[in-house]
Amino acid sequence: MRLYEITRIPDYKKERDWANFTPYWRNEDYTVHDQKGPMEVRVYENQGLLRIVGLINERIMAYLTLMRVGTYYSVQSVQVASEFRGKGVAPYFYDIAISDLGIQLISDNVQTRGGAGIWDKLQRNPKYTVDTIDMETNEPVDDSQAYTGNFRLRARLA
Repeated sequence: MRLYEITRIPDYKKERDWANFTPYWRNEDYTVHDQKGPMEVRVYENQGLLRIVGLINERIMAYLTLMRVGTYYSVQSVQVASEFRGKGVAPYFYDIAISDLGIQLISDNVQTRGGAGIWDKLQRNPKYTVDTIDMETNEPVDDSQAYTGNFRLRARLA
């Protein structure tokens, strides 16, 4: 587990690019800092939304947006600047969410090709348990039912 420094953000408008990035963000935000090479990683959480953001020189280069759904966080969106695509940034953000923040992720009900690739990587990694669950009962179901009806993929530490 990586060591994080958690600090309160007194005013989101002072966060460069952040005000334009999420104009509805409020001042109850917390930020978590980590350094991976040239990219600084911050984790913001507020009112059921969690954002893992990668910055270089205070410019947002990548982010993962999660929304709290019961006891899980649902993946809402992932964006990575073109110069960082294919370098493991998005899977690294998923790892921060699962391993360091200790949350269980669930997939959105629709997957892009890139999103499906990340979930495939999670399934092949012995560090994680990935299964399909019924969102109404929280019970595991057959993996062939993923993305149908009320069934989603769930990832957690093994």
